[in-house]
Amino acid sequence: MSKIEQYQQLLSSGMSYSQQAITLLSKKLLPQKRYDHVLRVLDTALILADQFDITDKDEITVAAIFHDFAKGMTSDELAKYALIYNINLGQAIPSAYHAIVGSWMVSHFFNIHDRDILEAIYYHTTGSINFLTNKTGAILFLADYIEPGRPQKIDHVQQFIPQNLNRALREVVKSKICNTIHRNKEIDNHSIDFYHRLLQEQ
Repeated sequence: MSKIEQYQQLLSSGMSYSQQAITLLSKKLLPQKRYDHVLRVLDTALILADQFDITDKDEITVAAIFHDFAKGMTSDELAKYALIYNINLGQAIPSAYHAIVGSWMVSHFFNIHDRDILEAIYYHTTGSINFLTNKTGAILFLADYIEPGRPQKIDHVQQFIPQNLNRALREVVKSKICNTIHRNKEIDNHSIDFYHRLLQEQ
C-alpha cells in the first residue's frame, strides 16, 4: 500500500478529534523519527506558552499535534495528493507542501476551522506575517525550530525568550533563510515578507 493510499484508508470526513486519537493515528502514518519530533514540538510549545504567559493552550496543543500530520508522504506524493483533492499549493516550495496539505486535512477531515490553528499549521515551515498577531502560529514556529531533537544551535534564539517574542521569531526566520541560501534552495516569499516585517517591528 502506498503512503497516499494509507492516508486515504485511515482518514474520512467528520472524524472526531481527541489528543489521544490523533497521537495514535500519527504513529501509524508517520515514521518513528518524525512522530518523536511531533511529541517534542508539543512539549516545547507548551513550555513556550508558559514562558510567554499564554494561559489558553488548547489551540497550541492542537496545532502542535497536527503540524507534521502530512509528513508521512514525500513532496512528490504530497503533490499527487493535492492534485487528487484539488488542494491549491500555489507557489509554495516543496518543503512546505506537507504544511499546506496538513492544514487542509485538519479542516476537511476533522472539522477544525479555527483560523489561528489552520494558519499555524499552514505556515509553520515558512513563517508568516500573520504570526505577529497569531500567537499560536508564533509559538509553533518557535517550537518547531528549537525542540531539543534539532541539530542546530539555538542560543541565538533562546537569549530572547521570554523577553522578546518578535526578536526570537526574527532569529529563527533569519536562520532558516540563511540555511536555505547555503543549500542553494529557493526561499519562500512568506519567509522573506515575515523577516522584513519583523525588522520593521524591532
